[in-house]
Amino acid sequence: MLDVLKSDFYKARRMTNFLILTILAIIFPVFSAVGLRILETGQDITVISFLESFKPPIHIFSSMFTVFFVVEEFKSGRLAAIVSSGVTRVDFFVSKMISSCCFAVFLFAVSTIFAILVGVFSFRFGHVSKSFFTSLFSNFMTIIAWTCFSFTVSFLIRSAGSSLVFMYIFQGGITIFLFSLNAFLNYRFNININLLNFWIFSALEYDLMKGVLIQLVWILLMCSLALWSFIRRDIVSGADRKI
Repeated sequence: MLDVLKSDFYKARRMTNFLILTILAIIFPVFSAVGLRILETGQDITVISFLESFKPPIHIFSSMFTVFFVVEEFKSGRLAAIVSSGVTRVDFFVSKMISSCCFAVFLFAVSTIFAILVGVFSFRFGHVSKSFFTSLFSNFMTIIAWTCFSFTVSFLIRSAGSSLVFMYIFQGGITIFLFSLNAFLNYRFNININLLNFWIFSALEYDLMKGVLIQLVWILLMCSLALWSFIRRDIVSGADRKI
């Protein structure tokens, strides 16, 4: 298991996509700060709002890395050789999941550090409040949950382009669906419940502890589905195995 994990970390570091996404994670805060300075809106920016503005691109970067990292194993044919060498599917799966989450957190950490440095230089951010650390933890949990979701989609579809298209169509679609369902339940049955609280990106916006539990449930469900599918399906073609 440890040898597989070391190999995955080595392969991930050598991926061209990882280098490109790391550079983007570094320069994005710089361009954002420059844009705010040009528009002269920087005087109202706080450290939390500045960091929150990077959530969408970091989610995109982390999901792109995860998809390319996972799908490459199926496309290259290395997976069949790895499994035939004695590595179990569970070991391979767990190693890929840990590697994906670690590198996604790395992209998040790099972007956050540079955002703070750029913010201090550009907007003269002052003291750090408790809400700053709450925001960091919230973003961290969301990155992990979204990475696990991307990881599961990659294992199920096994195509980089199709996986990315599906994820972002699903993300937009589920938001619209839950918002519409909220309105319907409130209008038709006078049920006032915000179903968006049960989605990955919205779970931590209203209650931290409940949000963490909801995201942990998402992580458990997604990883269980991906592992179940990976164990039952053929490595090369993806067809169901007879077991």
